[in-house]
Amino acid sequence: FFFSSRRRHTRWRSVSWARRCVQETASKPKDSSPKPISASTGTSYGGKSVAKGKSSEGIRKEERDLDDILKDILGPKEDVKSAAPKKGTEKKDVAKVVTTSSTKSTTKKEKTKCYPFVIGGESLSGGYSSSSMKKKSCSSIRCTKCSQPVKRFTGKKWKADCEYLFFRNYIRNDQKLLEALDDAKGYSAYACQCEWKSTSEIIDLGSSQGFLQKWTCGGHFEDD
Repeated sequence: FFFSSRRRHTRWRSVSWARRCVQETASKPKDSSPKPISASTGTSYGGKSVAKGKSSEGIRKEERDLDDILKDILGPKEDVKSAAPKKGTEKKDVAKVVTTSSTKSTTKKEKTKCYPFVIGGESLSGGYSSSSMKKKSCSSIRCTKCSQPVKRFTGKKWKADCEYLFFRNYIRNDQKLLEALDDAKGYSAYACQCEWKSTSEIIDLGSSQGFLQKWTCGGHFEDD
C-alpha cells in the first residue's frame, strides 16, 4: 500500500520539496516599499548588506581632531597671518637694492695715472704726480713683462753683483732683498721680478728707453 500511491512516494523527494518552495515564493505578494537602513550597523533591517556610513557625531569629532593637529603644526591662525609677508614687500626691497647699487656705480672713483711719470732719488717723495710742478716718484709702478709691482727702497742702492735669478726668486721677500742693498745717501733702489735700477736723479719714465719702458703707472685715486 505504501508503494502503491505515486503521490505519497514523490512527496518526500527533493524535487517535490523544491517545487513547493518555488510555488510558495511565487504566491507571496512582492513588497515594493524600501527597507530602512541602519546607520550604526551599515546593513538593512532585512539583512541585505549595504555600504557602511558614519554618524554625524563621528565626522564632527574627526574634524575637531584634524583642527587640533593643524594648530599644533602651524600655530594659531592669527600668528600665521602675521608671519606671512605682505604683498609687494619683496619687490620693494629688490628695488631698493638695485637703486643703491646703481648709485654706487655712478659715484665710483676712477684711477688716474701720473703725469709726468717719474722716479727719483731719496729726496723725491713718493706718490701721485699731478703736474710738472708737483713731481713725485710714482708709488704705483707695475712691470708689463713680469706683471709684478716695482718696489722702492730709499737711501739704498743695489750691489754690483746682483743677478736676474736673485730678483726672480726673492722679489716677494723684503728681508732677503735688504741683503743685496748698500746704504747710499740720496739714492733710491727700484726693482721688479725681472729688472732693477738705482738712481739719485729724477728719471722721466714716460720718455725713457730700454727696460724702463716696461714700467708703467698702475693708477692712483685722487686722494693718494
